Amino acid sequence: MNLFGTDGIRGEVDLRPCGTRQAIEALEDERRLTPSLAWLAGQAIARTLDREGAEVVIGWDNRPGNPALVQAVLDAFRTAGWAVVPLGECATPLVHHMVLERQGTAGGVGG
Repeated sequence: MNLFGTDGIRGEVDLRPCGTRQAIEALEDERRLTPSLAWLAGQAIARTLDREGAEVVIGWDNRPGNPALVQAVLDAFRTAGWAVVPLGECATPLVHHMVLERQGTAGGVGG
């Protein structure tokens, strides 16, 4: 299963608590996205792009489950030692602009 591409990780949001294995199985079997999966994805990106002084810019849209998913991603990057810049609800081009403006390491959009 390819998680990262032009469409990102897609599925129905499920906010019930679950462990790592259950989060991965929920995505594989039922295309469900959980905060645990969002945290794992954030950790994977942070560890793959491991850089001193790393900064990630995150924006999101107004879908109902996004606050919990975005919080999990932000927590994952913070845990990995990254600086995080949460933009709030915004259009995708703003995230791109802010990564360039701030000379950030990475950017992403939830939702």
